Amino acid sequence: MPSEWKEEKLKYKYAELPEEPIRGKKKPKKKTKKSDHKHLYTDCILTVYGYYNDSTLYVRGSYCPICGKLDNVFLQDQFTEYEAEHSGLPFFREKIDFFSKYVPNK
Repeated sequence: MPSEWKEEKLKYKYAELPEEPIRGKKKPKKKTKKSDHKHLYTDCILTVYGYYNDSTLYVRGSYCPICGKLDNVFLQDQFTEYEAEHSGLPFFREKIDFFSKYVPNK
């Protein structure tokens, strides 16, 4: 004699499926915000956190002067503070994280 839960399981196992499957509501797609201008990137010098010994690195990068969006950060091009100030490129003194998307207070 099967137990109650086995009978219950068999009852649902062989039950007929509804004609139309039950579907949940679709989530609206997230729309990405597009820029109102074409990014024209120019070179600059950025101040980046040094992860290994908490030092400060001055590296070359490129940013859009209109909105401040960062494009590339080149860690292999490192400068001293004196070279960064006298390079003739825009120089951002505020430290940024390597994964930042925008320059600080352009």
